[in-house]
Amino acid sequence: MTCLRGGNYTDFIIYKDEMTNYSPTRHQQQQDINSNKNSKINCFYKTKMASNNEIRIVLVGKTGAGKTTTMYKLLGKENPEAGFKSASSRTTECKIETVEKDGYRLVVVDTPGVDNTKLTEAAVKKEIVKCMTYAAPGPHVILYVLKAKHFTTEDCTAIEIIQKMFGGKESKNYTMALFTRGDDPEISIMEDKHMKAFCDQYYSFVSNGDVSELLNKIKDMVKENQFYTNDMFKKAQEVLEQEIKKKEVKGMTPKIATDDLARAVDVLLALTIGEPWKSVVDDVVNIVSKKVEQCATQ
Repeated sequence: MTCLRGGNYTDFIIYKDEMTNYSPTRHQQQQDINSNKNSKINCFYKTKMASNNEIRIVLVGKTGAGKTTTMYKLLGKENPEAGFKSASSRTTECKIETVEKDGYRLVVVDTPGVDNTKLTEAAVKKEIVKCMTYAAPGPHVILYVLKAKHFTTEDCTAIEIIQKMFGGKESKNYTMALFTRGDDPEISIMEDKHMKAFCDQYYSFVSNGDVSELLNKIKDMVKENQFYTNDMFKKAQEVLEQEIKKKEVKGMTPKIATDDLARAVDVLLALTIGEPWKSVVDDVVNIVSKKVEQCATQ
């Protein structure tokens, strides 16, 4: 499962052309995560345009799969929630962190479990918008984090939701399955028709030492495919650029900070009544609603 397919460059060519005009800005504000629990956006700054040494990674998967642990492994940081196994320690909102590593700027977006049936329709809508905004103009890699040795119906549902969010065939070349149990997945998992339609590649985490190898695989994917985008990511990028222009008019430094991200999310939430957002949100909400009904009858 190591083949890399070529991506479609048409969607993001306008971003690729503009990115070459900007050098990366290496300014990152550090802050204790515990003092910023309410915002869930930890000291995030984006340059005027995404630089060509930036790698944007979106972590998706079921609740408890190890997405947050994976995020901090990738960042090389200590997980402040390590050791807490209560339901309250689960990720319920999108959060974003960045780090400069080996000449690259990693932008990692952690998302709530796609099987979280406790989120309201409004919450589901907001988290979808936040994910698109944080990863704009689009993720280089979508990491589907899982630890099951057997493919289950819950995995099928999770994949269905993720495909609704990011697109099915279009996002396949940018998706990798990441197994966090530490041993290789059974062949039957990667041969499952749902998984085969979802992604071609997988990686198995054994220890912290595997982070470099995983990042190398991700870099190979980036070289082959650049990054994935769609109409929603493009709209999110457009709104972010509008926030930057407002700062330039005021003579401020053209960077995207936490308050700008929050404003962009609010603007985009107001647009979800129309396409393309409405169809995606409605589809995801319907899938989650069916899951809630199934849980209620069991």
